[in-house]
Amino acid sequence: MLPCPGNENDDKGYVIEMEDAVIENGNTQDDAGLLTVPKDAYNGRIVGQYPAVKVRNGDHFRTRVNCAYKAFSCNVIFRLQYQIGGGAVKSLGQWNEAYEGKSYPIDIDLSSLAGSNVKFLLSATTNGPFNQDRALWIGPRITRLGSPPSTSTPTGTATSTPTSTATASATPTVTVTATLTATETPSPTSTP
Repeated sequence: MLPCPGNENDDKGYVIEMEDAVIENGNTQDDAGLLTVPKDAYNGRIVGQYPAVKVRNGDHFRTRVNCAYKAFSCNVIFRLQYQIGGGAVKSLGQWNEAYEGKSYPIDIDLSSLAGSNVKFLLSATTNGPFNQDRALWIGPRITRLGSPPSTSTPTGTATSTPTSTATASATPTVTVTATLTATETPSPTSTP
C-alpha cells in the first residue's frame, strides 16, 4: 500500500495529481493528470484501485496516455482492468508507450458492464528495467451521458477511505480517489 498522493522519488513507486499536466511535446493540458511512477525495479508496477461504480449503459472510460514531459527514456505499459465483486481481475486494454512526443486518446465503451458495480484499476508497468518511467494519464474519467450525476460514499477498506463524486457538466464524469499498491515482477533467471 502506498499513500495517495505519494512522495515524489519514492523508489517503491508513487502517484501525484498534476493540475495543468505537461505532456511529452511540452504542451500544458487543461485536464488534470495522474503521474504514476512504477516501482524502481525490472518490470516494476504501480496499480491504482478505485471504489466500485455502478456502470450504466453508454458509460465510457476516457483518458489520454503518454510519458511525462522530459522523461526521455520512458517506456511503460498502461493497463485498464476491472473487477466485479470478489471475482477475477479482467483486462479492458493495455497500451505500450515510449517517449516520442505524442499522446494517445483512449475511449472504451463500458456498456458490456452495465448494471454491475465495478472496481476499476489503472496500472503502469516498466517495460523492462526502470529508467525515467513516468507514466501520465491525462483526465482519466468515466463519462455518463443523459443522466444527472450523483454523489455517493462507498465503503472503504481498513487502509483507505475512498469517495466517489460525480460532477455536473455538459458531459458528467465520475471521479474517484485511488488506493495504490506497488508490486515487482521478478526478472526471469536462467540456469546453466
